[in-house]
Amino acid sequence: MNNKESKLSFDKVWLRKLIGAGVCCLLAAALFLTVSTGQANTEKTIPDWLPDHLEVGMSELPSPPPMFQVPDGTAYRQQYLSGGAGTGWSTWNNNGDFARLYIQKSIEKGKTPIFTYYMICQSGHGGGGNGGHPCYSQEQNTIRDNLANSGTMYGYWANVKLFYEKAAQFPNQTVIFHVEPDMWGHIHQMSANDNAGQYPHSVKVGGSGFGDLNGISDTPAGFADALYRLRDVTGAHNVKIAYHVSIWGTRTDISLSDPNPNELQQLAGRSVQFYQSLDQQFDLTFFEMRDRDAGFYEVQYGIPNAWWQSNDYDNHIAWIDRFTNDTGQAVMLWQLPYGNTKTSDLNNTWGFFKDNIVETLLDESDYRTLKRYADAGVVAIVFGQGAGGTTCPCDSNNDGRIDDGGFFKNVASRYANGNKIRLKESNDPLPGAPAPTSVPPTQTPVPPTPTPEPEVITLSPWVERFGEGIVIRWNEVDVDSYEIWWGDTSNLIPSNDCNGSESCTYPSGTGYMATLPDSVDSRYYILVTRKDGYVMEVSDVFQAVRLTEEVYLPVIAK
Repeated sequence: MNNKESKLSFDKVWLRKLIGAGVCCLLAAALFLTVSTGQANTEKTIPDWLPDHLEVGMSELPSPPPMFQVPDGTAYRQQYLSGGAGTGWSTWNNNGDFARLYIQKSIEKGKTPIFTYYMICQSGHGGGGNGGHPCYSQEQNTIRDNLANSGTMYGYWANVKLFYEKAAQFPNQTVIFHVEPDMWGHIHQMSANDNAGQYPHSVKVGGSGFGDLNGISDTPAGFADALYRLRDVTGAHNVKIAYHVSIWGTRTDISLSDPNPNELQQLAGRSVQFYQSLDQQFDLTFFEMRDRDAGFYEVQYGIPNAWWQSNDYDNHIAWIDRFTNDTGQAVMLWQLPYGNTKTSDLNNTWGFFKDNIVETLLDESDYRTLKRYADAGVVAIVFGQGAGGTTCPCDSNNDGRIDDGGFFKNVASRYANGNKIRLKESNDPLPGAPAPTSVPPTQTPVPPTPTPEPEVITLSPWVERFGEGIVIRWNEVDVDSYEIWWGDTSNLIPSNDCNGSESCTYPSGTGYMATLPDSVDSRYYILVTRKDGYVMEVSDVFQAVRLTEEVYLPVIAK
């Protein structure tokens, strides 16, 4: 088992199932502006489509959890697209309109949408599995097998094209397409000599039979090429495609080990070499730090060394600096945890775990660590929960308390509305400078007005004892159907075994309860409602435990 596998738990995959972010090569003639770096006396290239300052973003669901706090002035809004080709995000609303509606809502909020595309592992059937999809238990093999399956990849590419078609309806809005954050790391591990050209398996691109991709090689480089081919075919030039560096892709995870400077440079160089072997200049690259709170790792997994110390930040910054120097990429840090050490309620229990990343990046009086990241080429930091039970800027436990005590909102708002770190020069007038001569604005096309999102319906499932088992009950509302999804945390999917029937869809007016299967001791559940083809509401995920007089339903994620 590699280092990455030792730290990955069930909830990384199933959470992505639930919260299921110009794409030609950047030409030498394109306008780039520069920022000096204090890392290696080199200059970083910042594409002109990015903001002038280092910005903050966060995951924002269309129907947020209770008391969800969004800091004032955040620039990015992230959402997973997940669930597998033909069965995932493209079915959440009619005709794949989930992506379109999310972009529209982001425009209304004045934010740039980031879509994290987490689809390849959850597509097809991979390498088997014990009673469910093997995406968790056999993640690398599942990704390998799905990539090599022509039928699976035909559906995969059809969904990618559908996403571009939806995004193309907003030609004046930048949309960031963060592609397959785990896939690249697994391909790297399976490729000899850190060379994608020596990946020993097929990646069906032209061989998928998808007509727009005829002639593209069935290789990892062909996969990267296909992302740009489909962007061009659909005219979605507003979409910026992002690569992802998995710091465990070299099989040495620097978040769990402490390489010396020479070893670190060798590891970073291997990440560079693999990226360059794809022969594609992506528009942006995402890096991870740690996708859940250090206290969560310590308590849930027994990993006490998950806390980042000064040398961990030094190593991470040096890795990014080497990567950006050698590739010319701008970097966003992604899915950073929300915990802190300053809120008294954070006691390393479920939903209240400690961490130090928020305070290190956003609560230093001079932002010295954040400035070092900016000097290394980081243009944004994007926060989000990587697992259920991690700290949330919300009331995830339905107990009237904001998990993190409002700390993230306070420090992120202060940064976003204060002296933000400048990345490049801007044409914005200085304070007190005379206003520029007024020039009539150029008329630009207005995207079509999308169909309004349906109103949100709040559901409150509960559990009651029923004979030797239990039943789920919920409030009845005016919807077309209810759907119960259940499973263990590695396989949370629509059930085909509720109440002994072949379907877990409950039409309105026929009742609103579901008997849990006798064969299961403990399962995780969500309740979904639909009306007019739209997903109206996804309830909080809850765990139903059998054979108790009273069953408490702790919220796990949403």
